[in-house]
This record gives sequence, structure tokens and C-alpha cells, in this order.
Amino acid sequence: MNRKKLISALCIGAMLATSVPTAAFANEEAAVEAVLIAEAPKTLDLDRYSVTEYYYNGTIITVDAENGEDSEGNPIYAKAVITGDTKIAAVAYTDEEAEILARTAEKYNSRRINLEGKTMMPSFIDPHSHVDMTAQYPDTSPSSDITSLEMLVEHGKQELAKWENDHTYDDVYGPIEKGGKHWFVTSGYDNTAFATDNFDRHEYAMPDKEILDKISTEYPIIYVHASNHLCAVNSLGLKLLKEQMDIMKTAVPQQYAYFNPEVNWDKDENGEYTGVLRENGFYALYMAIPVLVDGSRTRTPDALGVMANALEYYASNGITTAVSSAGGHNKYPKMPAKDKIIDMQDVVGYENYKTEFKGLTSAETEMVDGFKHGCVKIYLDGSPQGKTAWFAVDTTDPSGGGYYRDTKEQLLDGVNNPWWYGEAEGKKMDAATLTAQFTDMIRDKIQFTCHTNGTASIQQFIDSYRAALIANGVDINDKEAVKKVQNDVRAVLIHAQTITPEQLAECKELGINISFFVDHVYYYGDYHLYSTLGPVRGQYVSPMADAMAEDMGINVTVHQDSPVSSPNMVFSIFNAANRITRDGQAIGRGSADGSSDADARITNWTNKQYDTSDQRISAYDALKCTTINSAWQHFDEDIKGSITAGKQADFVILNTNILSDEFLSLDPLTAKNTPIVEQTINDGIIVYDRV
Repeated sequence: MNRKKLISALCIGAMLATSVPTAAFANEEAAVEAVLIAEAPKTLDLDRYSVTEYYYNGTIITVDAENGEDSEGNPIYAKAVITGDTKIAAVAYTDEEAEILARTAEKYNSRRINLEGKTMMPSFIDPHSHVDMTAQYPDTSPSSDITSLEMLVEHGKQELAKWENDHTYDDVYGPIEKGGKHWFVTSGYDNTAFATDNFDRHEYAMPDKEILDKISTEYPIIYVHASNHLCAVNSLGLKLLKEQMDIMKTAVPQQYAYFNPEVNWDKDENGEYTGVLRENGFYALYMAIPVLVDGSRTRTPDALGVMANALEYYASNGITTAVSSAGGHNKYPKMPAKDKIIDMQDVVGYENYKTEFKGLTSAETEMVDGFKHGCVKIYLDGSPQGKTAWFAVDTTDPSGGGYYRDTKEQLLDGVNNPWWYGEAEGKKMDAATLTAQFTDMIRDKIQFTCHTNGTASIQQFIDSYRAALIANGVDINDKEAVKKVQNDVRAVLIHAQTITPEQLAECKELGINISFFVDHVYYYGDYHLYSTLGPVRGQYVSPMADAMAEDMGINVTVHQDSPVSSPNMVFSIFNAANRITRDGQAIGRGSADGSSDADARITNWTNKQYDTSDQRISAYDALKCTTINSAWQHFDEDIKGSITAGKQADFVILNTNILSDEFLSLDPLTAKNTPIVEQTINDGIIVYDRV
């Protein structure tokens, strides 16, 4: 018998039976003595609960570091769990403990839930996404099989016909009209998945106005890129937007300068706009023609309808805490009409940096009716796959530290340097302003996260954070002082795709945490190797193994940045453990030594010689990144993230053990597309059931 585990479970019964406060057991030895004195009861006292549930006969992974792991950090599977109302009442790890829970369930006539061999885990916690922007428009992503411009046009014609015939909102907006009042919008196209086709465009070619004109010239069209950092419009859409921009140029020159088409709109060899709009040029659509926020133009549901659809989508992927991280204090100050979608998810809203956020009361930063205000969100650069991430000059690297030059792709207009760094396109803020904001937030213990993709934006975060610590009187050589700020503020680098070993070392010393978009290794890995970073630097995308090394002290989480990619946490765990690209290349597997030669899933060995660093992590460590580590990032580790007595009854039930070799050896496409989530439970309530 595992004495520690028996004591762990039975202490709960002893404490309930003797009314001894949990805090009285200051250490394990005291707990041992208390159990011996109380003579461990045969059942637990659950009189305080009105409804109890008993989960058994399954593979239960608790992610409880204290009770659910062995001395080497490997998971110990639990035997059974009892919940009371919305909380976890007890967890059994041994057969003896399971017998006690079984007798307790019988005594209290608990609802018996036979897992029938399925896997139960703590539900997933989203550390970063845009839930309010997800599942809003027709999907043109590779997950919808859009892998060429021809497919995109065919799909677009079909969706346009559906849109034209949709009269759902006629009583609110009036019938759809041609010419400009109503825009046809889709989201998720990914040019990095496009192969050559009959349109005689090179692989990776963007859809431009000529391509989108094949769908329609009668309606203005906008296709939003999967990265949400650029878009393409058809000729009519470009004409309407240019007209509004010309008005802005005179009426509001400062705003026009910010959205400057001369910098952010692609041009062809004749100097004509192509219809591809990047970064601020794309965001001009929000200001000049607010097609993405004005339902009368896009004919999308209202904010509540969009949110309800998105939350259902998240629940189907086992997520019970979602993030609305676009920023903006007034965007979702409270969930609208929350009673209509009550209990679906807890939502954490990220805010812009502004005075109003500093004035929030502590109650507003706690979960109320399924919503709480989270941290400040700051953008420091753009997107690597959109080639607007901001890179630093590195004279020691053959690439110079900038974008790898792929001669098949036309770069933005005005690039005269031998290497392109994306500063003009992607840099969002000057260092002095960022340092001042960091200084204020560290002083006031306000959490902040920053969108950082390129090496220059990552370094700007690190340098400003260091300066802000010093400005607040923190001795950066005092590890305990730095750790205290790390715990008080929990600042996070979001994405950090191209972080270097040197920058990881700086994060370790300064107590900076990281949330990786690890699905990049699958969706964009090939593009990084061939077109963004090159074969050497491309192998080090999202270096999770180095970041999670035992001596780093960095809290690491995993996200999908939805709607950039689907909120499929199971697939992210698969990718973190496998690191295989969409085209079947090893990326950051250390395959150069021949260790992956027998893996039939790797079909393209073009860059094998450069794959010298193994950045895979165990599936269990990846699971932690999507559960308890994410809970810590949200200051929720005491109530969420593991199956532990006293925490919320937040569970996901799967038809596969995702820690098993059977799952981890799947082909990536199969792992991505196979329905694995069977049921999702939030705070004791079933919010998704696949049956």
C-alpha cells in the first residue's frame, strides 16, 4: 500500500469527521498522527453537500503535483473521484482508498458515473486566445481543406451563395444589397498551406484582388488571414477602402499616418495595390470601414451570439476557461446576457493599458457570473508567417537575424536592406513608453502580457522589464526579490516563437514567463524552414524543452491563439510531444543524430542535417502547460487546473489516453481531426456532451 496516498485521501475524511481545520495539518507527519488518532473512517462525511457524484472505472489523470506524481514527476493515475455540488470532495489513488470512496458513494446514494475505461483529466484552461472573435465567419483554414487558391475560390463561391440567401437578419439589417453596404467576410485562410495550382501562382502565394474577384465583383470581399495580422480584399473592397482612406488623409492625418497604406499595403511590379493589406493597413478596416465590427455590414450575429457560438466550440474541445485577449476595458466589461449561456465557460478578459484598468476594484478581478478582468495586453509586433514580426539584427548569423530570403516570394515595397527585419511593418511601441508602462504595472502589481513574435520584440520586452524592475527598486541580482515580483505580477511573453537561448537565459534571471503557440511547428514549420527563418533558426521555433528545463523556473503554458488556429488543446499536446510539420518534416526533434529515422510519419528529410536540438517535451508536461500552469498564469491555481480536493469540479473526459503511445504515435493529421473529447464539465455542470 502507498502509505502517503492513503493518508492523503483519508485525511479528508478525518478532518470532516472531527471538524479539524485543514490548516491544522501543518505537515505530513502531523497528518499521519491525526489519521492514526482518529482511526481512519470507512466512509467520508459528505453531509455538507446536497448532490454528490462518484467517478470510477477509468483512467484518471489528476495533474496534482503533491498526490498525483511519483518522485520523478511521472503521473500516478487515480482510481476514483467524488464531487460534492460543484467541488471535488475526495480523490482515491489506491485500491484501499477506492474502496472507501465506493462505500461513501453507496452511503450517500451518489450519482454513479462509470467512465467505462475512458480518460478523465482536469479540463483545459486557455492561457491566450480571442474567444470573442472565434467561430464568427466562414472558415477558410486548412482544417476546412482549403489548401490551394483554387479551393479557396470554389469554397468562396459556395459560401457567398449561402450568405446571399441568408435572411436571418433581414428584420434587423434589411436584405443584402450589392455594391458596398454589405461585405462578405471569411476568416482563416493560410497561404503557407497553398501549393501551386492552375492559377499559375507560386506556392505560398497570397490571394489578391484578382483571385477574390473570381468569387465576386458585385460585393466587397475581405478574407482575413489565419494570423489575424493581414487580409486580402477584392477590387471593389479595395476601391471602397481607398476612398475612405483618402478622406482620412485630409480629415484625420494622424490616424491616416498610423494606418499608412504606403507602408502596409502590398504593391505589384507596376506600383499598383494588390489588395493584400498587412498589420496597420489591415486594421484600417476597423476605422475607415468598420466591416469587422459592424453587423449591418457583415450580417454576423450580435456579440452575444458570437460569444455563445465560440464558447460552445471551446467546450467541445474540453476548455472551461477561455480568454478574450483583444484588449479593451469596455469591450466585455461583463458578459452580456450571461444567463443565456450560463455555466458554459469562465471567461478572462484582457485589457488595454489605460488608467481605467488601474482603477478596477479587487472584486472586478475575481470571477463573477463567469467573467473576470484579467491582465493588461500589449502588442509589440506582428506575425512571422505574415512577415510583420520584428527581428533584431544579428551579425553573427548568416541571415543577419532577419527574415530568410525566399526568391519565390515578393516582399513588401520599399525593402532595400540585404535582410528584412519587419521593424517598419511590425514594431508597435518605443522602448521608453513600454518601460514606463511596465514600471507602473509592477509597482501596482498589475499583471501584463505582451504579444511578441520576433527576436527584437522579445528583447524589447526583456530590456523594458529589467529596467522596470530596477525603477521599482528591485535588486535584479537578488533571486528572492525577483521571484517575488514574478509571483506578484506573473508577466508573460505571448507566442515568443523565435526566442533565442540567450533570451531564455534572461527570462530565467528576470522571472519572465512564457506562453508558446506550439502548433506553429505543425501549421507553419515548413514555412519557417523555407521562407521565414531558414533551415537553421527555423528548427528552434517554440523551444519548449529548453524553457521548461528543471533549473529555469519559468512558468510555461500552451495556447492556440484562436481564431488563428482551432482551440484544440489535445492537438497542441500532441505537437509539443512530437514536433512534426504539416509536410512531414522533423522540426526541433534532434533528428540529425538518426534518432527519428524509423518514424514513418517523417517523410521529408530535406532539413535533417540542421535538426540538432530536441525541443520535444513529454505529453504529461504538455498537459501541465494546458491545465495547472495556465491556472497559475490566471492566479487560479488554488481553485483550478488539477483534480484536487477542494478545487472546482472542472473535468474533461476523453475516449483516448492522450499520454499513451497509442495516441502519440498517430499521424499528425489523424491526431488533429479525430474527435477525442467526449464530455466537458465546468464547475460540476456538463457543458458539452458529444453523444
